[in-house]
Amino acid sequence: MNKEKDFLSGAELVCFDLDDTLVRGIHSMMYLAILVQKFPQFMRFEQMRNQFPSFLHGERAKLRLAKGLEISVIEARFAKHFKQLRNIKETVDRFHSMGIKCAVISTGPEPVVAAGCRLWGMDDYAGSKCEIVDGRLTGEYIEHMSEKGKKAALMSICERLGTSPDKAIAVGDGFSDMELFKACRTSVALNPFDENVKKETDYAFFTDDLMTVFFEE
Repeated sequence: MNKEKDFLSGAELVCFDLDDTLVRGIHSMMYLAILVQKFPQFMRFEQMRNQFPSFLHGERAKLRLAKGLEISVIEARFAKHFKQLRNIKETVDRFHSMGIKCAVISTGPEPVVAAGCRLWGMDDYAGSKCEIVDGRLTGEYIEHMSEKGKKAALMSICERLGTSPDKAIAVGDGFSDMELFKACRTSVALNPFDENVKKETDYAFFTDDLMTVFFEE
């Protein structure tokens, strides 16, 4: 069997998660705290997570740490702070050569998601929408991804790109990606969080090179 052909047969879109999928070491919300030199405060919020009234309350508190941060700084320092999988842009370019579009769907702040997507040449993206005034974060969310879910973001991206979930491949690592795994025609666990994630997907890879998805040595 030609695994690559089987994997990509009929695909028009590949949707990637960001944190712990395409990038490692730190995650997108932590990145903002590092940029504004408020990492200790961020870690205190992480340790207090069970004390917040809800998950969203905690996320809002962490975003407020980044109030006033320039969007241009988020983009300029992305490559310096994140440990990226090898060959992300090369993989995206190869998908493009096959007529397959690429997007990122993440619960992380959308300006961080956008920075990575521009670096890698992605076709579209969706993250937690942040209020921006005069090129700076206000520290408030317009809408967090958890409010409507990743499936709703997938549907919007499919509409914009002229495709549908039954022609899409979902690539992620954790439980927040489960709804995409179920919604898309093919699911791929990339360095999955645990066996429970792995067993819910059609394919699973443990790798530091995104080109692995083409089943090449």
